[in-house]
Amino acid sequence: MSNNLDDQLAALSREELLALPTVANLFDTVREFSISAVPEKYRNESDASSWAVQVVWRSEGKWAVMIHGSQINADGDEGYESLPSSRTDDFKKKFRFDLPTALAIAEKAAKEISVNSLTVDGFVKWNQAQEILDEHKSEGNLTGDTTELFHEILESLNPDEKLQKRIDLEREYKRNNS
Repeated sequence: MSNNLDDQLAALSREELLALPTVANLFDTVREFSISAVPEKYRNESDASSWAVQVVWRSEGKWAVMIHGSQINADGDEGYESLPSSRTDDFKKKFRFDLPTALAIAEKAAKEISVNSLTVDGFVKWNQAQEILDEHKSEGNLTGDTTELFHEILESLNPDEKLQKRIDLEREYKRNNS
């Protein structure tokens, strides 16, 4: 086995990692996880957190999966979380999970989440197209080919994503040209 600690940790299975005393103790103090399917490269974008799903501690051994303030169940259906005194056993059965189950639900939901009709894939494509434009603008090489490539990427978005991004482009154009 490698002497590099990062390599050693990377070689461990999820179960082995969770069995480590330091990691196991971590779950005694952590009360929220944020799960995102947005690639690391784009997680610092101003709106990337909109595509995150939260796993939030609710009681001993019970976690809720949250998207934009709404809870979701194992099927991905949303539910309203009432005041604690009004939560029924049926609600808790549908919307409370052990941590491994909650993390699995969140990972699945993070891949499927959309914001203003823009999926994670659309968000990534949009940022890739923007990078191309920014690179060519900074080099003074904004050519027809660059514009065509940008539109090609934009066309690969689904119709709702294209509409939302065109609205965003129009707003940005108006803001920059007023």
